[in-house]
Amino acid sequence: MMLKTCTAHCLILCFFLFMATTDAMEIIPWWKKKRDKDKAAKEAIAGSEGGGAASAIKAASTITKSGKSKKHKGKDSKYNALPDDISLPNKFGGETFSGKGHNPATSAPEFPKWACSEDRIQKESRIIRPTDTNLLDIDGKPIHAHGGGFLAPHQGGGSNKRWWWYGETSKGNPKGAGVNAYSSSDLLHWKHEGLMINQKTLVGKLRQLKSSSAFDVIRNNQSAVVIVERPKVIYCPKTSKYVMWFHLDHKQTKKPHYHWRLVAVATSDHPNGPFHLHHAFHPAGLPSLDVSLYQLPADDTNGNKAHEAFLIRAIDNKYIGSSKLREDFLDVESTDVTILTAGRREAPVVFRSNGIYRLLVTETDGWTPTALHLLNGTKGLSGGEASKAGNRKNGVINGKVATFSEARSPTPPNVKSSYDSQVTSIIQHCDGLGRPYYIYVGDRWNVGPGKKGIEHAGYVMLPLSTPNNKPVSLQWRSAWDLYDPWNLNVK
Repeated sequence: MMLKTCTAHCLILCFFLFMATTDAMEIIPWWKKKRDKDKAAKEAIAGSEGGGAASAIKAASTITKSGKSKKHKGKDSKYNALPDDISLPNKFGGETFSGKGHNPATSAPEFPKWACSEDRIQKESRIIRPTDTNLLDIDGKPIHAHGGGFLAPHQGGGSNKRWWWYGETSKGNPKGAGVNAYSSSDLLHWKHEGLMINQKTLVGKLRQLKSSSAFDVIRNNQSAVVIVERPKVIYCPKTSKYVMWFHLDHKQTKKPHYHWRLVAVATSDHPNGPFHLHHAFHPAGLPSLDVSLYQLPADDTNGNKAHEAFLIRAIDNKYIGSSKLREDFLDVESTDVTILTAGRREAPVVFRSNGIYRLLVTETDGWTPTALHLLNGTKGLSGGEASKAGNRKNGVINGKVATFSEARSPTPPNVKSSYDSQVTSIIQHCDGLGRPYYIYVGDRWNVGPGKKGIEHAGYVMLPLSTPNNKPVSLQWRSAWDLYDPWNLNVK
């Protein structure tokens, strides 16, 4: 009996000695190892819901062979989702910006593989300060790229390693109207690459075209100038060409002042030009003004391999219409036009988030900034209500319903001027951990001296929040970090 008692005591003592030894040697019992793995897996799932797939992968990768999880230290630790109880003061009043859910996860169709490639992800801060004055290029001169569009790194068969910003030359100077190009490696320091389209060459080419009697007005007037607005450039994988679309017009004293209402197409073998005019026309036979382009990413889950692209434009300023481009991106595919929204709207820009097509537009009021409108569509840009040429009367499509529905404006209710700007482009970017988000780019037309001051027009760049199952939100930020966009402590 005494022997059995001693044996039991020895076994208990050995068990406690074993436990102490395992702690000292960091040998973890199987039940504790399983508990740690389960906890880490839950944290990874929570990370993916709050901060994107990249954060889930990072959380999962912190599990060591021993089963323990490590806490991240160093620079990466600052790229966290905002706490639920943080709000962003709004310069323009109205709603505040809540941190909860505003570090959105997005899927492949919205952000192609090149959008967050390793060479585009950086850790250093890059501060943007929205301002009333012009941005300056690296030579200290004002950037003139108004109504512009952006070509991102890797958009161009892999040869393009820089950002490209194409836009109108100085406003208020009709004789100098053309298209400027700037390039940058970081969206902050811009190098002027020169004129891609200049007035003299463009007018000379138009005088040679026999396709339209509209050009008689410049054939018979040697001092005539043309209007170039809202240039957008995309890369065509079929032809290996960079293709530019822009609104081309001629101003007359009587109304309508813009009476051509043409769209022009130019091409180049390189992003820095030169661009050569291909033709100018009414797409699908319809007069068009403000234009933009939307190109589906190559790795679209719907099987898109041809980089399908669409022309979005204000048709006679009566409604916004969409037309699919041909494979060479030089013309529209057919006379069909998908109506995105009815009513007088301009400055259309399309992007996609959480499987929904988003259309940003503004009201029409000359150079005066107006409210920003958001419309959502789930049928795409060509799969909804469409109209053929026979259904048109005086440029209006009859008997058809717009495919996009009005949603709540991204700006607070009391902000009626889009923060004194007009939308021109939406940029795809990534934070320092490779999590994708969008950047709103708008023109500030009336910021200089004088009645209009458009010759001093500036720009606004702000992070655009597109959380799952929540409204799209654009809030004022006096300063923000390109690689930590939801950090509220940037000054």
